[in-house]
Amino acid sequence: MKLYLKRWRCSRSIVGFFVMLVLTACGDSGPKSTTGAYGESANYIEYASINYPAFSLRFIEKRGPESNAPEVTATYLFQIADGTTTQQIEWHDASYRMGSYEPFLYKGQKFVLDLKYSDFLDKKLPDGELVIWTQPQYEQFKHNKSQVWDDKIRKLSEPAVKFNQQQQRKKTAAPLFEIYKEYRQALDMSELDNVASFLSEENPQDLVKQVDTLYSHHNPGLHTLNLHDAAITDKSAKLHLSATSVKDDYLIGVIFIRHKGQWKIADEKVMPDNADGKEWIKRFM
Repeated sequence: MKLYLKRWRCSRSIVGFFVMLVLTACGDSGPKSTTGAYGESANYIEYASINYPAFSLRFIEKRGPESNAPEVTATYLFQIADGTTTQQIEWHDASYRMGSYEPFLYKGQKFVLDLKYSDFLDKKLPDGELVIWTQPQYEQFKHNKSQVWDDKIRKLSEPAVKFNQQQQRKKTAAPLFEIYKEYRQALDMSELDNVASFLSEENPQDLVKQVDTLYSHHNPGLHTLNLHDAAITDKSAKLHLSATSVKDDYLIGVIFIRHKGQWKIADEKVMPDNADGKEWIKRFM
């Protein structure tokens, strides 16, 4: 009989121990909390509160669309507190949204609540996740975004700007282009005395040599002369031209200098319009 009672008391102790384990386990299944970090995603559904340095945040509910605001498809309500002050903040899922975030003030400090798709992180946030950003992080994001847009606008506008600048250079070089066309006509007609009037060399002997050299390299078959670009200063100018013949296309580089108040041809070079010619005209300009 004594042995039986002893065993019964022992069994009762074991049962009590397991009951305590069950109760303890049940107690652990209550609301959880986690530590949040600014700029990092946190699951607001899994945890009852997310503890940030300035406050703790708790998800309250998601409300459906309101009849007086049909553009708002859902409103997410959150509560933030620091033990003494409690405040409710909202995030609206609406057709008018231009960004993923909504700013809010807490005790004079600016923060940003980010949901759905994070513009900051440039990625989709899974359902039930949010990100809290501080004002310095928000300002840095705005600065970075502004730079990105500036870069995009600059890249989009660069071709137009370059084209407009090139058109302006061509307009400025138009008088020199007319001089060069008259010079080519004089060469075509073998009017060597007239050719000399377009050249810059003051020494008569050197001028004769220059005319002879130009004429010996002259291709009278060139036609459809076109002006592509120019680089002009007060004292000199470079013209990038092209021309065609019956068989081939050519690139022409012409150098002008201002001589006694007039533009004179100092040098010219004609290259085939091929890879070598294109590389040469690039270096020339």
